[in-house]
Amino acid sequence: MSRFFLDILCARWYNGACKEKILTERGGPTVAKDLVIGALLDVYGSFLSRKQREIMAHYYNDDLSLAEIAENEGTTRQAVSDIIRRGEATLKKYESECGYYAKISAIKKICESDEKDSGKIAAISDIIDNF
Repeated sequence: MSRFFLDILCARWYNGACKEKILTERGGPTVAKDLVIGALLDVYGSFLSRKQREIMAHYYNDDLSLAEIAENEGTTRQAVSDIIRRGEATLKKYESECGYYAKISAIKKICESDEKDSGKIAAISDIIDNF
């Protein structure tokens, strides 16, 4: 897994909104947001409708434009944009209520740290206990 992707996974969450790191090596915070929403889609995507999940997957995972998705789905760019916007809001709502992605990110961050193994195990145990 690349360091860039791990940085994205370890982004901090506050009140359900991502505080993105400034990532100059890959084009700045817009790329970070796309990867974070893509990760949220992986975690909570099954809670979205089939059409919403597919459109968001095309946009975030396949990197298709709104026009390309609209053409493939037989709808308008505005409809695709609305579906994506509502999907993002839904995913962020699920994360703010459940916090699974934040917990997974915290565990990954601990596993990458330079602490001794016993300290890692205790920290991971605390996160799991508070899950």
